Amino acid sequence: MIDGKAILTGKLILLLEDEFLIAVEAADTLKISGATVLGPFYTINEALDALNRSDVDAAVLDINIDGQQSDAVAQLLRGKKIPVVFTTGYGSRAKVAPGSQVLDKPYGASQLVAALATAMSERR
Repeated sequence: MIDGKAILTGKLILLLEDEFLIAVEAADTLKISGATVLGPFYTINEALDALNRSDVDAAVLDINIDGQQSDAVAQLLRGKKIPVVFTTGYGSRAKVAPGSQVLDKPYGASQLVAALATAMSERR
């Protein structure tokens, strides 16, 4: 079993989520798990700007940000070989790269930590 807290401790995680309450809850979960959170960001441009200024260890991306797909952010992260966990309120209709970690909303704190730890351990 993967120890999520051990993997996340000291890591910088980018968070892109346009729903305020979900963003705050996810950020709190990541911080409690030992990570430092870059964000949360509520727009794609904010996330892209942050990625151009910071080196992150992983990211949590809502697939749909205010009606726009977060593909540009995901592509930048993939190009840098940075693990990504996608979140969605669209269930199985969400389109992401095969093998990607995807969490359906609403998700729990333990699900977020486990998905992120899995994504990060697969990139080691």
